[in-house]
Amino acid sequence: MKGIRNIAKNTLIVYVARGFDILSSVIIIAILTRYLGIKLYGQYAVVMATVFTVTAFANMGMPKILIRELSQDKRKAGDFLGASLIFSIIMFAAVILISTVVVFTLRLEIILAFALGVAIVAEMVRIFSSSFIFLFVAFEKMGYDLLVTVSCRLVFFALIFVVVTLQLNYIYIFSSMILSNSIGFFLALKICAKKFNIKPKFGKWKGNLKYLSMEILPVGVSFIILQLLQYVDIFILKILKGFEEVALFQAPYMMILKLQFLPRILVIALAPLLARLAVADTSYSKLNYIYSMILKYLAAVSFPLTLLLIFFSGRIVPIIFGDTFLGSVVPFKILICALPIIFMDLFSDAVLVTIGRQRLPLVSAGVALIINFILDIILINKYSYIGASIASLTSLYVMFGLNFYFVSRSIKNISLSMFVVILALSGFMMGVVLLGPSTYNTISIIGFIIIYVAMLLISGMFSRKEFSRINNLINYAGEVSARSEGKSSI
Repeated sequence: MKGIRNIAKNTLIVYVARGFDILSSVIIIAILTRYLGIKLYGQYAVVMATVFTVTAFANMGMPKILIRELSQDKRKAGDFLGASLIFSIIMFAAVILISTVVVFTLRLEIILAFALGVAIVAEMVRIFSSSFIFLFVAFEKMGYDLLVTVSCRLVFFALIFVVVTLQLNYIYIFSSMILSNSIGFFLALKICAKKFNIKPKFGKWKGNLKYLSMEILPVGVSFIILQLLQYVDIFILKILKGFEEVALFQAPYMMILKLQFLPRILVIALAPLLARLAVADTSYSKLNYIYSMILKYLAAVSFPLTLLLIFFSGRIVPIIFGDTFLGSVVPFKILICALPIIFMDLFSDAVLVTIGRQRLPLVSAGVALIINFILDIILINKYSYIGASIASLTSLYVMFGLNFYFVSRSIKNISLSMFVVILALSGFMMGVVLLGPSTYNTISIIGFIIIYVAMLLISGMFSRKEFSRINNLINYAGEVSARSEGKSSI
């Protein structure tokens, strides 16, 4: 079971890193919603949505390609680091141009335009450091990711505390992002140089940049569309309604997006394994098994979690965002229904990229974006931010359906029976919740979880044989990788 233990160790470390990141983010958002109020928080949300959308042209989903390439040949680390930094710098020009267009399209005030510029610089610094972070992933040294993440978030949290205590303008919030992200960048750079003896190389940057650009292009376009898909509702709400409606939609949607860290970390931890299996077994039978098992585990976690969050949404929203955001309860209930789909879609997308079918998620994301846009125009006028929630939920289900179809066509024989069992068990658990007492405490929630896990075990959803086979596949991939590196060094 050594293979599983290594992946479990790496996954745990990344979960701690991302968990700390998410927890600190939720605390910061809880502070900001109370500090800024609905209207100013709506302005903050528009700025951040614009930042994440326009800087997608500099990110382009590059970490996925870097993990794949470095997992297969670690000797190229310096060359790819250099090429990725040059690529991001070149694309920064596109970011500036696009952000200027957005400012005029959304008719942002001067102070919001200035805030946008500061926030873009902060996000670009984070993008520069992401290449080093994912080198840690490819080398399966997740502890350094934890170190960088904790350092950045502690600095940012301290700066936010200063901003709120001194009652400073929210421009200082974005300035704090620049400082904390810069610390992360230089810390990651130093770790690569000292611990891995790897520095960005620029000697063959033209050839490396050309190769990287061609590999990134389909993934990058898909990544940009996904960013638009996440934030198109905010832009249309801003144009058709106002900042208050943006805040009431974005606050719960932000929480759902933060929960992506649960499957995203698993995807990151498994990325080297997936890349090696894709190379070692061109029939994809082994990859098929890993994909089916991981989807089953993600579904087993996400379905009951969704049901519990729906039931307790009336308590969760005011606790996190304050009583002024009670209007966000209904959007929260609608959007949380996307959680299982988001969980499983992240892994489906990763598998398609791993087997070199990165153009297919582009199709899925494009169709989902068009559907989301059309539904936004129809529903927002009539139902405001609740309509935006329905549009977003529908488009996410469409995207997962298409990606799952593409994966099933590519690696064959994907079983759907596991989803039927998990849905039935989740439905039973929801029945227990709804038919039980009107108030719940920690003990009752733990009781629900114990019942659910027991039913999963009784139904035979998990077995020692499964874990043993997964462990054998992990060891097999490691042996193939070692033989490949041995041959290339001769």
